[in-house]
Amino acid sequence: MATHSLNDVTLVVDGNNITDLLPEGVVITFDNDIFEHVPGVNSSTRRRNVDESGTVEINVMRTSTQNGVLNAIIDEDMLTNNKRFGFSCVDNINGEAYSGVNCYFTRRADGSFTEDGVGRVYTIKVPKLKIDKSVVAE
Repeated sequence: MATHSLNDVTLVVDGNNITDLLPEGVVITFDNDIFEHVPGVNSSTRRRNVDESGTVEINVMRTSTQNGVLNAIIDEDMLTNNKRFGFSCVDNINGEAYSGVNCYFTRRADGSFTEDGVGRVYTIKVPKLKIDKSVVAE
């Protein structure tokens, strides 16, 4: 899992630069291990897991106009049932970059209008989440 603070990340969803992130920022998680253990009769081995999907959680301020941008993408998908988009997240400190195409929202942010409800969390499924080695700092 990679976690980036709001000051350290450039986040782009469907061509929109997403700002007004909360301190929790963006949380990126691969859905599966790289390898799976395969037991055998005399020994064991491992098998590469071909599922490279991942999940992205975006933590946005409740009062941000970015909520409207993200909800518009979700609304378009709900209307057409075929909205897919690109996603990228670059750590501006070390250059590490995550990206994917054919992404879609799996969850619209819940609403909370209490003093404690300061943010909105959106969840994106990335069918093939990758780390872009071309921009990773060495």
